[in-house]
Amino acid sequence: RSRGVYGVEKDTPQANTPMNQPFVKRPHPDYYPTAVASFILGGGSFSSRLMNRVRSDEGLAYSVYSTVGNDYRDTAMTTIALQTKVETVGFAMKLIFEEVEKLAKDGPTAEELSQAKKSLVESLPSLFDSPSSTASIFAKGELLGKSDNHYLDYVTEINAVTAEQVKAMIAKYFDKDKMTISIVGPVSMFDSLKPFTVIPLDSLEFR
Repeated sequence: RSRGVYGVEKDTPQANTPMNQPFVKRPHPDYYPTAVASFILGGGSFSSRLMNRVRSDEGLAYSVYSTVGNDYRDTAMTTIALQTKVETVGFAMKLIFEEVEKLAKDGPTAEELSQAKKSLVESLPSLFDSPSSTASIFAKGELLGKSDNHYLDYVTEINAVTAEQVKAMIAKYFDKDKMTISIVGPVSMFDSLKPFTVIPLDSLEFR
């Protein structure tokens, strides 16, 4: 669907709220700084800003995180996803975009940037945990046109990301005004989020 806010009617005590924005098709120079930026924003589990603010500090979310799509065949998506009580979805979304705006304006701390890089680089060896996994990864890489040095380059690129790049990528790829925001739950409870377009559940395709 196009950008904007959509309510999907479903009788549930929890609101599920995926927020998606078009990203890039790889290879693309924005991928690595956005991966670091997303880790700081919401991809780093309990070290992330969204988890700390929305879940740990306010106790509002069962789940809140951000991701960066990784696709060599088509345009990927950046995502922020939230699961919270229907009564608190509006407040939780307000907090999410406050954190987005704060990170885009002020950037990460030196510690956040260092920890994000360290975590992303140190997660790399887990991809090669068996001979079959290693063979599969390099076979897929060959089909996608990745260089033989792709994973060495990954480490170099991640470690080169700057705080200014993090600010820029958050502003560019986690922009509320460019997102398609879907709120799944009893739409009569979402008055504070109006205006939005109601999408009947039975009109959606499930695959």
